[in-house]
Amino acid sequence: MSKKPHIGKLIQKAVKTRGLTVTEFADQIHYSRRNVYQIFEKDNIDTDLLDKIHKVLGDDFLHTYLKERYHLPTINKEQYNEQETTQHNKRLTPPVQTQLNDMIARLQEISDNQKLLLNTMSLLIENVKKK
Repeated sequence: MSKKPHIGKLIQKAVKTRGLTVTEFADQIHYSRRNVYQIFEKDNIDTDLLDKIHKVLGDDFLHTYLKERYHLPTINKEQYNEQETTQHNKRLTPPVQTQLNDMIARLQEISDNQKLLLNTMSLLIENVKKK
């Protein structure tokens, strides 16, 4: 299994990427600056806090976390050209094509598992909010 990414560092990076100061971010999630720095040090995060952060940063940290944990590529759909890919695959030797097909199937399985996990987490968060 891959090394677990540090969720606090992912949040810190997202705050910086969005050009927010720690004070601005702290105000938006209704935490003190000191508590925000403590969040940046956490390798685990409470779902309520994760939900607050998601609302402020607009980022799905669970998705980012899983993507980094399993080293999944980011696919830019605008650059994806199915026709070119199909033509390229026709030039591959059968053993290489078989390996690629196996890898694609595994990636699809991982993607399906991530979707299931994200849906489950969303339901858990909604249940916690209702209580």
